[in-house]
Amino acid sequence: MSGSPLPLRPYRWGPLDALHSALRRRLPQVLVSHVRAASPAYVRVTYRDAGPADLTYDPDIGEYRWTAGADPDAQVGGPDDLEEALRVIAERLGATLAPPPTEHPLGGDR
Repeated sequence: MSGSPLPLRPYRWGPLDALHSALRRRLPQVLVSHVRAASPAYVRVTYRDAGPADLTYDPDIGEYRWTAGADPDAQVGGPDDLEEALRVIAERLGATLAPPPTEHPLGGDR
């Protein structure tokens, strides 16, 4: 293969990325996908017979909200209180939250 490598496109980490990561970490039994190609982007969650349900971030109010499947337009919480948003999502899906990560003795979350 010859030529120059393809340039990397910058990607800005946003509120939906934070939600997606938190859901994967604290609700590992839930199927979670981040759909960036849609406008607006959304996170889709499915657990057993609950879902699929979609969540998006509303920058005007600074909160996540359901957009399809669960309680359309119901607010879930914001990135400033991600723990509360996770609790609401888990409750709606009937899933159990895994305990939060603890600090590793060598430093940082592991």
